[in-house]
Parts: sequence; structure tokens; C-alpha cells
Amino acid sequence: MPAPPIHNRPGSCTKPGRPASFPTYVCISAFSSPWRQRSHSTSSCQRSSRGFALRVVGLNPHAARYAGMDVARNVMTAICISGAMAGLAGAFEVAGVTHRLYQNISPGYGFEGIAVALLANNNPLAAILSGCLFATLRSGSEILQINSQVPQVLVLVIQGVVILSVVAFAKFRDVLRTIN
Repeated sequence: MPAPPIHNRPGSCTKPGRPASFPTYVCISAFSSPWRQRSHSTSSCQRSSRGFALRVVGLNPHAARYAGMDVARNVMTAICISGAMAGLAGAFEVAGVTHRLYQNISPGYGFEGIAVALLANNNPLAAILSGCLFATLRSGSEILQINSQVPQVLVLVIQGVVILSVVAFAKFRDVLRTIN
């Protein structure tokens, strides 16, 4: 029996006549809105005083406290923003992709999100490219397993090597800065 069309498969996010799901359009507009509003900024967090306070508190809470910033309020703001974004992503996963809430709905998105942010060095533009790299690794692992009998765990090893390389490069850069 042939496979059903892509729009009839369980977990499909496309329908006939509609190329992508609603969450796809929301994510595209969320990523593009900072560039439409400010042509020279990478995001509102990079150019606003609120974003500056969040970054300073994240980088050095002692210096932020010395500068008169409310560290506890900024930490709670960062937690609330990231929790809202994670909740929105989960809602989109349930509403737009699986249409059901399963107990094991996340196959490691949190780990990969941390790895994407680490590889992107918390840069919004680099996060898009880094996310595409990890998405390619994840989808490629399934194809490798089917066609070449390569275990999917190999992709986790590759991700670990990428993360260790980024950390080693950052440490090497810090050592060079102290030498110069």
C-alpha cells in the first residue's frame, strides 16, 4: 500500500492549498519584525535600555548591582520572557504539528536549544543559522539510519564535538586576549 500524501500523515503541518502551518508564519514574522522596525539593529534587545539591562545582569550581576540596576527584577524578567517563548513554542508544537499532547512530546528540544544558543554566541542572526545546522543534523540522522544503518547516536556525538569545538575556540580566544 503506498504512503498517504504528506498532508494526510499524522503530525503533518501542511494542508492542501496551504504550504505551511500558522506557527511557521508567526515564527517568520517574529524573526523579521526587529529588522523591519530598526533597519540597523539585530533585535530590540540589542538597542534598547531594557535589553541592555538584561544583558548586563546576565553577564555580570555584581557590576549591574553596582551600576544601580535591579538585578532580581531583571533576572525575573528574563525568566518570564524565556518561559513565555518556550510555552509559545510548545503550544505551536501541539496546535500546529502533532495536534495532540503526548507525554514525551519533546525529543530533546531543550538540549538542542542550549546548543544552538551556545553555537550562535547569543546572536539572533547566528541562532537562525545554528538552528538550521542542528535541524539538518537531526533530520539527516534519520535518513542515515535508514539508508546506511548508521546509528542515530552518531549525531549526538557530532553535536557534542561541535559544542566542544565552540567552547575550546572561546577559551583559546580568551587566552590570546590575556597574552596580548
